[in-house]
Amino acid sequence: MEERREHCRYPVALPAKVIIFGTQEACEGIVTDISFSGVRFVYDEKINEGQALELVVSIDGQDVKMKAVVVWSARLEGQIKVQHGVKITGVDFDGDRLRLELFFKKFQG
Repeated sequence: MEERREHCRYPVALPAKVIIFGTQEACEGIVTDISFSGVRFVYDEKINEGQALELVVSIDGQDVKMKAVVVWSARLEGQIKVQHGVKITGVDFDGDRLRLELFFKKFQG
């Protein structure tokens, strides 16, 4: 199968706060991989495709807020949790950009 992604994905296990726009519902999820343009995370319930949300993830000691749109969702086999793929539409953080870049560089080898 041909890879269509523009950026490499990096496996991680980062706790994330998931805020669903329109409902202001905020729950906890886990980011399982991340790239410069998207994120895959696991959450208790299915979020519909096209839904806008915000993920707040602590990366290397910095809170990074990512605005995103759900592209796909699928239930994990044999589990209650649902994994979601989202496209990042904006990033906001108050911190050291160099530390954030170094976080991603350590995956690149």
